[in-house]
Amino acid sequence: VRSPLTLDQARVWATLEGLTGQALMTSDRLVDLSDERVELLRRVYPATDIRPLDLFPTERYKRIWDLKINQRGRRYDVVGVFNFHADHADQVPLKWADLGLPADRPVHVYDFWNQEYLGAWPEGMVVDTAPTSCRVLTLLPDNGRIQFISSSRHLTQGWVDLGSLDQNDAGTAFSGTSRVVKKDPYQLRFVFPRGTNYLVQRAVARAGAFRKLP
Repeated sequence: VRSPLTLDQARVWATLEGLTGQALMTSDRLVDLSDERVELLRRVYPATDIRPLDLFPTERYKRIWDLKINQRGRRYDVVGVFNFHADHADQVPLKWADLGLPADRPVHVYDFWNQEYLGAWPEGMVVDTAPTSCRVLTLLPDNGRIQFISSSRHLTQGWVDLGSLDQNDAGTAFSGTSRVVKKDPYQLRFVFPRGTNYLVQRAVARAGAFRKLP
């Protein structure tokens, strides 16, 4: 992820590695990297047990990579949208039906690298991408309740860190456990159905047992 790559190009490399579950190795001298480039590495380590499968017509450079995750009762997609052109921006159409998502309800969209909720969209959306850059979008079909959509620990947004997750019968309170990294700020993001609004009344975090890696 070091120079001469631009930050956008470094993010593309990190995203490709993180979405495909490849073995991760870096030859970068970490003390020479800027904080924002070290941050890219933080969000793709460790490598995860992903099984890539190509179901679409072969192209030289694939613009859309769809990682489907089913974990802890959560089913969601993490989609990488890429622009490999060096000379112009691009607009990439995403259609929920093409990704195997339900067509009868809106889909919540969260932009992981930019830390921005983009709303709930029916049918699909068009994704703007700068030259030699990418976007990482978390796609979560709406179920009429408040939903946990993303965590900040890892590109897979819950797979690496989430130990358990429970929601009360009313759907207004969550509890769970996460495996986090010391001194690494940890954020959880939630979405709610269109036309509704909520305020967080209380949040409690407790430190539990921890395990040092060998």
